[in-house]
Amino acid sequence: ADRAADASLDTQIAQATREAQLREQTRVDSILYTSVFDTLKAAAKAKSSAEYSAVVQLSKESLERIEAAKAVQPEEVSTMSLFEALERIVAKLDPECELTIKGSSLTFLPKEVATALSDAAVQALNNSLQHAGAKAKRKIHLRSTRNGVKLVVIDDGIGFRPSKVPDQSLGFRFVIIKRVKSVGGDVHIDSAPSAGTKIILEWEGQK
Repeated sequence: ADRAADASLDTQIAQATREAQLREQTRVDSILYTSVFDTLKAAAKAKSSAEYSAVVQLSKESLERIEAAKAVQPEEVSTMSLFEALERIVAKLDPECELTIKGSSLTFLPKEVATALSDAAVQALNNSLQHAGAKAKRKIHLRSTRNGVKLVVIDDGIGFRPSKVPDQSLGFRFVIIKRVKSVGGDVHIDSAPSAGTKIILEWEGQK
């Protein structure tokens, strides 16, 4: 049963990575199109000096967005693509899970970082489904900032003492903790018996 569960989880994780990568080209094309279109539309409607100044600022911002999109390497993944892939997987694993997404969609992560965070978030959700109790409810908050990303997996289940988790618990100690830390991320775990669980995964590219 454990092997079957691990195989299913591996499939879900691989799917998240594939979906994130497939969305990248469409996302970049969309950035280029909307940046140019929005600037031209604002320029056509401008009549006052204030509106002209706004168009100039919009032009500068559009150029920055275009340059940022051009600078993305094939081995990078946007948080928007990552979040969309995770959203689809969460809907399959736990349709009742409440998921929120906030922040800029123009944050880019190295592929290995996106994969590690995705793996850890899916593992945390899977752990909750297996151990938090039948009545537990889950929430997942995904947030990107200018330099990084934050993923929070919360449940109101039975909780546990992190220090009591066995060393051989591969999912908890290796996938969630060591895997995220290996790519420069931080992991914060807040849990106690009868107090639910909150797992925070964070990564910053430029500290």
